[in-house]
Amino acid sequence: MKKTVACVSAALTAVLGVSLTTTPVAQAAILPGPGYTVPEISDPHCTLTKKDPYPIVLIHGTWANAQKWKYLTPYLRQNGMCVWALNFGYNEDAIFEKYRERYAVQDVDTSLKEIDAYVKMVMRKTGAKKVNVAAHSQGGLLVKLWIYKYKANRYVNNAVLITPTLKGTDMDGKGAFGPHKYPILPEAIGFFASPPAEFQLWDSPTIAYAKSIPDTMPGVHYASLMTKDDKTATPYTTGMMKSGPGATVQNVVIQDVCRVDHEITHSGMIEDPIARPVILRALRNQPANCTSTPWEVPNGWVGKSHKGENNGFAGDAGQSDYTAP
Repeated sequence: MKKTVACVSAALTAVLGVSLTTTPVAQAAILPGPGYTVPEISDPHCTLTKKDPYPIVLIHGTWANAQKWKYLTPYLRQNGMCVWALNFGYNEDAIFEKYRERYAVQDVDTSLKEIDAYVKMVMRKTGAKKVNVAAHSQGGLLVKLWIYKYKANRYVNNAVLITPTLKGTDMDGKGAFGPHKYPILPEAIGFFASPPAEFQLWDSPTIAYAKSIPDTMPGVHYASLMTKDDKTATPYTTGMMKSGPGATVQNVVIQDVCRVDHEITHSGMIEDPIARPVILRALRNQPANCTSTPWEVPNGWVGKSHKGENNGFAGDAGQSDYTAP
């Protein structure tokens, strides 16, 4: 019983530890949906360019919403990108349904259908033949499954997965014993912390399926961005991908490609100023590093780094107005 309680508690901590906001992003438009009370992000009047010919679709993680991207969106727009972000996976039956600003608490198939429909809507509204996607945490796992199951490589050019749970999570070691060995435990975790908290466990049937399929699909350029300070998608190497035929992969650990002088957490990877240019470059299928930024390192590579090491740099994390060249 103690192990059950501890594991459920850890799952709740991992999921509920996500910082949420309902503050609208500038120019955000409300696109209504069942139970949706948080503005989604749209850019119907944005002009696609030769440099950025595809709209950007941002896909949040568990218990988050489109406004999770409130820091990254202005930066991408400042650099000429057309940005869209959806709320998906609303679950009116969730035990914490009263917190209506929280999404991505549905089963896999429901979320995949919503993501696919949204991407096709963005393509219709923009006239684009493809999109680039950036997805966080559970969103990264769903993007991998979506591209495979829906053959979405037909309309995805670049896929940037940010601290994704591709091989599941052991909840910072608390779930390393294998929760699915105990029949009641996964059900309890799913009930108290939402279905995604259960199916992202490293020994779940969903993760077994995800491991059985290719990491990539032909024609898509992938980047998986990780942080050694992750306490949610653990070990952080759960995000590592293997390139298959006709695809490219960048596996990037931010401490290895940027001069980092502070902790960059699971959520920090989509909020920290240091990560923004790395995400931008990945969305353009450029080397995902801090080249030409205040956090640049020689040859784009720090080398092997360790938690707590500052890589010889004392930077200013507040430098958030940097514009990419």
